[in-house]
Amino acid sequence: MSDRPLYPYGSTARLRQDVLRVLGVLKIATAEQIRVLTRPAAKSNKAHRNAALDLQLHGLTVSEGHASSGHKLWGLTPAGLEAAASSLRRGAEEMGGTARGAARHGAAHALAVNETVIAFVRPAAGGSGEAGPGELSAWSTEVPLPASGSWRRPGVGSPRADAVRYAPRTEVPLLLVEVDCGTETAATVAAKFERYRRFFQREEQDTDGRRMPLWRTRWAGPERTGHPPVAVVFTGPGPRGLRRRMAAVEELGARYWSPAAQDRADGPREAVPVVVTTLDRLREHGPDGPTWWRYGHGGARVSLDQALEP
Repeated sequence: MSDRPLYPYGSTARLRQDVLRVLGVLKIATAEQIRVLTRPAAKSNKAHRNAALDLQLHGLTVSEGHASSGHKLWGLTPAGLEAAASSLRRGAEEMGGTARGAARHGAAHALAVNETVIAFVRPAAGGSGEAGPGELSAWSTEVPLPASGSWRRPGVGSPRADAVRYAPRTEVPLLLVEVDCGTETAATVAAKFERYRRFFQREEQDTDGRRMPLWRTRWAGPERTGHPPVAVVFTGPGPRGLRRRMAAVEELGARYWSPAAQDRADGPREAVPVVVTTLDRLREHGPDGPTWWRYGHGGARVSLDQALEP
């Protein structure tokens, strides 16, 4: 170890900021995931491991056990969450909570969410080497969406997005992401679309007395017709099993994503645009490649903005 009294593992301020920023967004991660998101050209994650250890000595990070792969998992303490909020320039209400207890079973779902964010942010395999659409700062994870209640205390039955990308200067300014590891039934996954729709339909009165969707009070930006899109990234089973699962969720969720199913006696409802892919395909092609299949629009794989065209 270094003889530096404050940071005996020899980490630099920039590396410690890397750790705080990534954990502030992802809540729990391995040193390798932190490296890939912040210093992909580095040959080893040792520097980030040392930074996490130095932060642990100052009460900002905590070891959350190990992933099923054996890699150590890192999270933030409450003090670390405050430090990350400052680094990310986010208010406390945007940060959510710490990830205590998330690693009890290897954190498989949390790590799959991380890999999904990485696939968006980092270049696709075989790509030009340029960053993907949206830096890490565009992302939040474990985001409560109050179909009832408040942002701080969502009502029972409100959805919780695995990840949200808010990038107002892109073709798709707001994207809500679900990551499915195959641990829930297809019917349970499909039923989440109804929860999202109830959240999208909720309105609030602004300071001028006008009614507007509640979600716009948090994510302002370019006007886009209809509800924000929901992206479901499937992972877990083999290719054939994933295809069957995606098809089953499509069929069971048709009442929520199909425009033809929205006419009701109490008035029409907006359909929820749903796009899906597999984590492997997202890694291979990136979000701007032939990656996405939109429910109700045939089986062609297209880019994200193409999938969301009317």
